[in-house]
Amino acid sequence: MKIERTRKLVLGAMIVAFFGVLSLFNTYTAGMIDVLLCFVLVIPMAWYSYHYKLRDSLTVGFAATCLILIVGVPYFIISSLSSILVGIFIGEALKRELGKMSILCGVFLIYLLNNIVLFEVLSGLVGIDLVTDMRDMYEGIIRIAPELAQAFTVEMMLSLIPLMLILVSVLEMYISVMFCQILLTRLGVVFPGQFHLAAMHISQKYGMMLTGVLIVTYILKSFVQLDFIVFEYVSVIVLFVFALQGLSLAMFYSIMKQKRSFIFIACLLFIIPGTQVVFIILGILDIFSALRQKILYNRDTNE
Repeated sequence: MKIERTRKLVLGAMIVAFFGVLSLFNTYTAGMIDVLLCFVLVIPMAWYSYHYKLRDSLTVGFAATCLILIVGVPYFIISSLSSILVGIFIGEALKRELGKMSILCGVFLIYLLNNIVLFEVLSGLVGIDLVTDMRDMYEGIIRIAPELAQAFTVEMMLSLIPLMLILVSVLEMYISVMFCQILLTRLGVVFPGQFHLAAMHISQKYGMMLTGVLIVTYILKSFVQLDFIVFEYVSVIVLFVFALQGLSLAMFYSIMKQKRSFIFIACLLFIIPGTQVVFIILGILDIFSALRQKILYNRDTNE
């Protein structure tokens, strides 16, 4: 018992010291890799939270936060706090054997709250002005394609800020969970299934719900003439989910066919404007058909 308590204290002190070293390193490098360092911070915190009680994890997290407050810069302080919370949440969720969706939703909400605080509430403190940056981006787009100025105004560009925060939070969520699964499984931590994008598969039940939401928003916009920006956000998010499902199917097919280079090609195509329509169609087919089962059956038959 005494040995275990000593081990817990030593490991906690090591994690706090590790956070302090990374904070100093980030300060000396002028924050060039602060985003990457914040993802790294999640891993030791998640491991510690998985093995020890919540009270112990919160104590280590509080000590690490105090140390980062002393040696860190404002942006890194706020981002590292969210990394600590994400690490504690992931560790506790795995320890309590929560499902994949619960873990993803919890991590997403933490990152979304962090981005709202970082880019909206404390933007002046960290030296980030999203409105000015979006205006500059808009002017750059218009210089390249002046014909877009009539159909796409600067107000429309600024209205995309909440949607951008949501999509950034989704990306951060996926990277953090994937980093944790890749490294922590090698340390004996058990995860509730694969979080690889190729393993993502929305059930027909949730697919019907998303489709229903898309149809309702379309009716409200086109026929009832309710032109609220929130409807645009909902439509983009649903279509983005369908497109991700299509990308997941492409990755799954590449892995089953043992053609890993296709994964890179699929990711490259995914970010090219206009190709998302193909991924949306693939995603809908994947949800409402048995394409994956057919791919698996053909692979087993060929073997």
